[in-house]
Amino acid sequence: MNTNALNCSLPVVETLNKLPEVIWDRFAGDAIEHVSVFGWIPRFDGRYDFCMVMISEDGPWLISTSSAKYSAEFSARLGMDSDGHTGCRRVEDHFPGVRCVHSNKVSPFLR
Repeated sequence: MNTNALNCSLPVVETLNKLPEVIWDRFAGDAIEHVSVFGWIPRFDGRYDFCMVMISEDGPWLISTSSAKYSAEFSARLGMDSDGHTGCRRVEDHFPGVRCVHSNKVSPFLR
């Protein structure tokens, strides 16, 4: 039994379990009115795509993922409309001088 489990009335577990491809990692928010949960989607090339879901008492209301493969499917599973996948842009390409993961290196955070 997890002694750190929150007494949370939000539909977090139900929502996250609709996306079994995601390895859930961190969350932020008070877990009373809202929560944002972040996870990783393993890819065939050994890298990972991110996934973030925002959940309130009414259920999930926003999903964001770098996965073109799962973007529309995840939205549908969560009962959201999808206009298709909007490609992510790399921080390194648009914000010089910011500490970031470089596309030509494997992130040390995902080893």
